[in-house]
Amino acid sequence: MHAKRLSCASWLLYNGEDLKTVQEILRHSKYELTANTYGHVVMKAKTFLKSGIIFRYQSITG
Repeated sequence: MHAKRLSCASWLLYNGEDLKTVQEILRHSKYELTANTYGHVVMKAKTFLKSGIIFRYQSITG
């Protein structure tokens, strides 16, 4: 079951969703639980999202 929740949280975070929304979707009672459980995913997702933005900007600007 945890693998499915991790997949769901990861997908949401990699698509730019914030931890508060992930908390609500996963029905965690406390924000800290979500942050402590999926904090490592947030860092990877931010790097992933930044690289995509930089790539798109470079594609547009030539």
